[in-house]
Amino acid sequence: MRLRWTAPAAQDLYNITRYIRRDNPTAARGVAKTIYDGCESLIDPRIAGGRANRQAHASWCFLPCHT
Repeated sequence: MRLRWTAPAAQDLYNITRYIRRDNPTAARGVAKTIYDGCESLIDPRIAGGRANRQAHASWCFLPCHT
């Protein structure tokens, strides 16, 4: 399975990163990576419930950002 980003979702990620980058470029990279990795984790069947769980669900866990 492959994650597909819609144009609006990709634009949102870009805008979020650009906004944060104005004050803290390092934090912007970290936020972008956290969001991207979190979305990627949704396609991992071990995280998203696997074959045993036919009802679609996902758990998101983001650690707080410290600046």
